[in-house]
Amino acid sequence: MRSWEPQLATDFRLYASDQNRPRAHGGRQEALEGEQPYWLLLPQWLARNWQRSRQTPVLDRHFVEEILWGQYCLFLCIKIHDDIFDAQTRRLSLIYAGDAFLAKACEVFSHYFETSSPFWKFFYSSLDGTLRTIDAIDRHERSGRLQGLRSLRLIAKEDAILKIASYAVCLKADRKEDFPRVARFADEMAIVGQTIDDLQDMESDLERGRINPAASCLLCLRGDGHRPGPRTLHRILMNLRNKDVSTKLFSALRRRVDRAARAIAPLGIPEAEAFLRSCQVHLERMESRFHRERVKLIFGPYATMNISRG
Repeated sequence: MRSWEPQLATDFRLYASDQNRPRAHGGRQEALEGEQPYWLLLPQWLARNWQRSRQTPVLDRHFVEEILWGQYCLFLCIKIHDDIFDAQTRRLSLIYAGDAFLAKACEVFSHYFETSSPFWKFFYSSLDGTLRTIDAIDRHERSGRLQGLRSLRLIAKEDAILKIASYAVCLKADRKEDFPRVARFADEMAIVGQTIDDLQDMESDLERGRINPAASCLLCLRGDGHRPGPRTLHRILMNLRNKDVSTKLFSALRRRVDRAARAIAPLGIPEAEAFLRSCQVHLERMESRFHRERVKLIFGPYATMNISRG
């Protein structure tokens, strides 16, 4: 940022400050307060685990830190562009900040991987997959053509770039054969984490005329189109009252966590096991809150009495 024009640097600092403000309704960080997201933790877990086993080439600490920085730059690039597109920020100069972070990520990774390395094929295919899926999800959210639980699969495709650091560590450690397991773990955790965020953001997304994947699950959409309107939230509330669709959604998310556990288990990473346990606990707490709200919705003023008797 020191090389940026002063106004661009100021715009980015203001944007970052807005992003770092605590969210009134909680969010994904509530699950693992104080921890980094899974996509920054996973490369560190892999590096530490393989160094302990001494069965792979030594991964220099500086390499891991640099790879994490490159991964974070990619995240910032996509997030900034996405926030501009969604009108979450009106600082249009940030388009160039996002481009600058993409350039920095390429520079960081080029220090460790030559142009002929398979890393770059994975890098560009992941970037392309993320960009294409962002566009597809946006069109589906605005038209209401997401397909309930099936729509959750799109989240993993959208987060394709978040596996790049893990792939870099696998490649550098000569453990490329383990990457399919790592990728499955990452895909499942992307779905769980983003769905939790979508549940928190559901009402604000509806106000912006968007039905996110979590809302599509609660609406029981089948991909035939449902234009978001004033009664969309009412329809969700009715589904929660009459069908308890949240039970099906949370069951699906718990299965995702179980799949992530099965995928990563053969690698024997204790940090991943602890992380997954905390995710299960968080899902249980969220489901309990949804159930309490459903009881209130059904019984109204008698909700407290019914809960205490139960």
